[in-house]
Amino acid sequence: MSRLLLASKVAESHNFPFWNADQLTKTKEGLPVFVWDCDTKTEHEMVFRQWNKGANVLIKNWVMDFVKRRELKLGDEIGLYGDSCSSRFKCSVLNRAARSNENTDNLVGKSQ
Repeated sequence: MSRLLLASKVAESHNFPFWNADQLTKTKEGLPVFVWDCDTKTEHEMVFRQWNKGANVLIKNWVMDFVKRRELKLGDEIGLYGDSCSSRFKCSVLNRAARSNENTDNLVGKSQ
């Protein structure tokens, strides 16, 4: 979870049309972008980058600002979209994956 991988077709159809030529050129090296967390109402600076094979990723601060701060786990579902009016991405945790409880044996149906 060191980066957020974005579907190429989604970025190309929903983000690229709203970016100018300079911004599109900068995606190869890394374009600074802002991401608004709709749940906590906080803004975070990240980098949108397009890798050689066409994959698009959000990096720089993704782990600290979202994975750790929001306690994201494998299987959690997040929503992300580019808002052309505010010139930033907006993000929200949509669903949390079922969390396993390591101490389940001590809590349920076990007699001493």
